[in-house]
Amino acid sequence: MKFLTAVALVMLWVPVDGVAQEMRPIAEILDTEDPAVLAYGTRRCAALWANYQLLWMEDRPELSETFNQQKVLLIVAAHRFAQSKQEREIPLATTAQEIEDIAQIYRERADRNRALTGDYFAGDPLVERDGATCRAMVQMLAER
Repeated sequence: MKFLTAVALVMLWVPVDGVAQEMRPIAEILDTEDPAVLAYGTRRCAALWANYQLLWMEDRPELSETFNQQKVLLIVAAHRFAQSKQEREIPLATTAQEIEDIAQIYRERADRNRALTGDYFAGDPLVERDGATCRAMVQMLAER
């Protein structure tokens, strides 16, 4: 049943007829202690952090490295959440690929934003809300 919940959440952002669906803010999804939902939320945060890491790589390498370290923390947490209710081992490569798939959706969104506004993420309500949620998640995970 937990797996079905995760699949249903993923369906919220899977492209239909070649057009990407809008993602819901992570905070709206994380209203449960369900490991499948927590795994999806941490994958989304890792994907967003991967984009921030790339965005700052040239201009602010120290900031890029901070995002990279936090991304690793999120990947490990996502993988642990995903495995906590599974009967079989999930390869880390599977979790990494799922994060990359979500990161691609954020990249496409950033490219659209850049074309329209001249900025990748600034002023994007979804990314701003997700960023706040992910900062809180990283802080919580770092304190564990």
